[in-house]
Amino acid sequence: MKKVLLMYATYGTGHKAIAKYVEDYFKSKNEDLKIMNIDLLDYVMPMMGKTANISNKIILSGNPILWGMIYKFFDSKITTFGTYRLVSKFFDSEKLKKEVVDFNPDLVISTHFFASTSISRYKKKGLIDAKLITIIPDYQSHELWLQNAKTEDAIIVASKEEKREIVKKGVDSSKIRIYGIPISSKFNAKFDHNKILKNLSLSGKRPVYLFFGGGGLGSKTSLPYLKELIKLNLDADIIFVSGHNNEVKRKAQKIVQEYDADNVRVFGFVTNVPELTSISDAVITKPGGITVTECLTLKKPMVLINKTAGHEKGNFKYLTRNGYALNGSSIRKFKKSMAAIYSNKKTIDKLKNNLSKNKDAPRAMEKLYNLSMELLNYKK
Repeated sequence: MKKVLLMYATYGTGHKAIAKYVEDYFKSKNEDLKIMNIDLLDYVMPMMGKTANISNKIILSGNPILWGMIYKFFDSKITTFGTYRLVSKFFDSEKLKKEVVDFNPDLVISTHFFASTSISRYKKKGLIDAKLITIIPDYQSHELWLQNAKTEDAIIVASKEEKREIVKKGVDSSKIRIYGIPISSKFNAKFDHNKILKNLSLSGKRPVYLFFGGGGLGSKTSLPYLKELIKLNLDADIIFVSGHNNEVKRKAQKIVQEYDADNVRVFGFVTNVPELTSISDAVITKPGGITVTECLTLKKPMVLINKTAGHEKGNFKYLTRNGYALNGSSIRKFKKSMAAIYSNKKTIDKLKNNLSKNKDAPRAMEKLYNLSMELLNYKK
């Protein structure tokens, strides 16, 4: 029986989500695999992990300028020198080491560079002899993702542009696989749009705009965009999803009541994101790696709001440069982009045409699985 270890760090929800999607898919494809899923933050001192996670969220959502400076500063070989030792010390947990060594994986799939660093360290010390795949969950690389390249067997990236960027930084081209970001297999299902529309009591006779308000600390910043969208008075159905953030849900409902916007539905956490996305004419979202990949998979035009610095800025540039999304990063630009999507058929047609040509997103999970079986030398 082959053993697969999935490792992530819950700095944001994306790293964990990808690991879970991979676990579900691999289990559905192969019952002979023994799979373990590990969150690194469960193995550092509880207060350190919790403090680091909260600080990360506050900087990301509350101070994009500071986050941008930090992100840029560490995006070089010089400034990342020593981070390997620092990360190793931070996650130098006997409990983690014992968990990994006792499991003795044949393959490790990492969705966070901290996890890749920890496994690289164990491999160098001869504690485990596992193949290592690292998944970069964004459309722009960062030096911190590349510091373990010599011990990695494969690096999964989202686009050709990202691969070219990484090769320029000195990483062996043969290790880099342009598979796209692995997402839930539910996005590859066949959707009955009429049934979905009926369940939502929507006629399907006017545009449907899906608005991801976000569930993190920064999701309150989506509310002014919702207010301006309502004020545009578009003859369209709007679905606003706040995720786990109940405060944002409550405030969004208050805005809807204030403007008597009976064309706006407000939801909290939902489990039918693939279905909602499938019936949408456009998606309003911040440029998080997983959400935009889901839109790319279903060929849905996007209007990007709440552009922070760092990795999301890279995603933003990739999507707008390739004509998959419109710029909605300020209220003025958002109103202009929404008006264009609603009233100018050429705008939406051009976005859809560009999306139809995108070959980077589809079948990422299938490709990852096939590569994993190849590295495991698995034969039924």
